Amino acid sequence: GAAMTRRMPPPPAELAEFSAVLSPEELFKLVSEHGGTRIYIPETLNQGRELVRLLGRDAAARLVERFGKGRLNIPVARHWRIRVLKEHQGRSYAEIARELRITEGAVYRNLHAARLTASQPDLFG
Repeated sequence: GAAMTRRMPPPPAELAEFSAVLSPEELFKLVSEHGGTRIYIPETLNQGRELVRLLGRDAAARLVERFGKGRLNIPVARHWRIRVLKEHQGRSYAEIARELRITEGAVYRNLHAARLTASQPDLFG
């Protein structure tokens, strides 16, 4: 699709420990590839070929320095990923649904949940 000039939505709080060492673009690659799983961060960059392939040498080095040697739980971060795909990359609901293996309705609800909640009358006010 056409290149979007809109800025990438900031990563959510659940990704804060990763945001400290990765750019939003690098972090998006990480959660897109490994969200919902535990990944092994090696002690040295030489053992981290997979990370280097995914994120580039600089980003992989920062992860190894900060988190190696150990296992890291990578959040799914679905809501953020949907926002990035829609707002930053300009992808359609159908494309996002296919990429994230969820329904178009789920994509729509995810994007509009905050707005829908804000516009509902306060029943308990």
